[in-house]
Amino acid sequence: MESKLVHISTLTGFEVLNEAEATGERRALVDRLVSIDLLVLEDFGVRKLGPSAAEDFLEVFMRRHEKTSTMITTNRLCGAPHNRFGSSGNRVG
Repeated sequence: MESKLVHISTLTGFEVLNEAEATGERRALVDRLVSIDLLVLEDFGVRKLGPSAAEDFLEVFMRRHEKTSTMITTNRLCGAPHNRFGSSGNRVG
């Protein structure tokens, strides 16, 4: 069985998601990202996510949860990534 790994900078990922949205290929791209065995997202939180990018990444994370592995790297301080989603910092739960 062959494992699949994809390593992508989130900065590049935003651009790819925007292009996929513009060309009507967003659903196919999200499906591909969900099916990868190990998804490595580098530089997460470097740039604040726009509303559609935040929704796209949240969908990918939620669909991957407990099924496949996701590794996220960041140079941000602990606790800071929630600010990249445009949230006010209020946490649920």
